[in-house]
Amino acid sequence: MDYAIRVKLNSKYWVDGKKLCQVLSISEPANWTTNVLREMAAQISSAVDEYSAIFEKLLSTIDNLDIENPKIPKLVKEFNDLLTSLVENHNGVSDDKIEDVKLSIEELKEFSGTWTRFKRKGLGDSLVAFRNALALGQLSESSIDEGLTLSTVHTMKGLEKDIVFLIGMCEGVFPDYRARTAKELEEERNNAFVAVTRAKRWLYVSYPKQRMMPWGDLRFQQKSRFISEIE
Repeated sequence: MDYAIRVKLNSKYWVDGKKLCQVLSISEPANWTTNVLREMAAQISSAVDEYSAIFEKLLSTIDNLDIENPKIPKLVKEFNDLLTSLVENHNGVSDDKIEDVKLSIEELKEFSGTWTRFKRKGLGDSLVAFRNALALGQLSESSIDEGLTLSTVHTMKGLEKDIVFLIGMCEGVFPDYRARTAKELEEERNNAFVAVTRAKRWLYVSYPKQRMMPWGDLRFQQKSRFISEIE
């Protein structure tokens, strides 16, 4: 399920896509396009057993999720009921596959618990925010508030820390070089406001004098216009 959500968020995550194909025992799509989950579901649809039908439906359901408001509890309940029914009734499914289904139920339960922690912590509503929080270790049951947290501005929205280090505040990064219109620049300014107001006590703002670009050039940098506005 996690692999499918990653592919839903970005169909070009072909590494996760290939792992998903291996799990489902299907061939890889010729092109990693926005319809890749639909293509995978179509491959499974050729099978007639109930086991395959459930996973075909799961892929189709994830493909149709609203990224901003995915209604995960409804999805979890629906597929937990389907998988549990399959375990109880068998319906001609082999014992090996039944064991796989039991494992899927446990993974679904773990996924549900992780989503619940995400919502209780107020880290957002979208699948993107959920994946970011998961990647940053913010949803671990054993997570603690001590130490250093590396985060994005969007992930920290709604949260506060005593000390915040805001790095990379140079033109082309913050605001982003793609922000050219007045509306886009205003959105970047609002993001900067979110960033600086995450600090309860101390805020450290820094920017590099020069940066190594991805293609190997070394370029001098100018501090962000937002630093002057703060001052």
